[in-house]
Amino acid sequence: MTRAHLTRGRVLVLTAFVIVIAALATAGVLLLQQTRQAEAEGSSRDSAQEASKTLVPKVLSYSYQTLQADIANATGAATGNFKQNLQALMTQVVQPTATSDNVVTKASVTHTAVVDASGDDVVLLVLLSQESTSRNQPTPVVSPSSARVQLHRDGDRWLVADLQPL
Repeated sequence: MTRAHLTRGRVLVLTAFVIVIAALATAGVLLLQQTRQAEAEGSSRDSAQEASKTLVPKVLSYSYQTLQADIANATGAATGNFKQNLQALMTQVVQPTATSDNVVTKASVTHTAVVDASGDDVVLLVLLSQESTSRNQPTPVVSPSSARVQLHRDGDRWLVADLQPL
């Protein structure tokens, strides 16, 4: 073998070695990015579940005695089209009935489960309990129910973007 053949062989081995190292480094960076993204999504899931325990009762609870404040609290916990629809529902349907019948409804979240999470949006299955009284029904009536709830992160807070009874 000539010296040129040996040098060319070493260059090929060295080039192959550099390519393997570069591929391993790229794979490591991609794996690290995926791990960080998975951790962030896990954190979003957890914080959305916690937020739903406060937000859903705000949206679904009201009293004829404090109705204006309850409507403000409910719409303050909502966003987008859902906020507009909630405002209309509360003022056009709930307010007249609650006022005329002295309705008080208190909602509480009993369980939550994440259905889907993507970026700033998390969809949850929420199991809840609603306790209602009225002029005609002074004894509390407890109604278990469930809802599909979409939360949207707006800065450092979550807001209800949709709520569909199931």
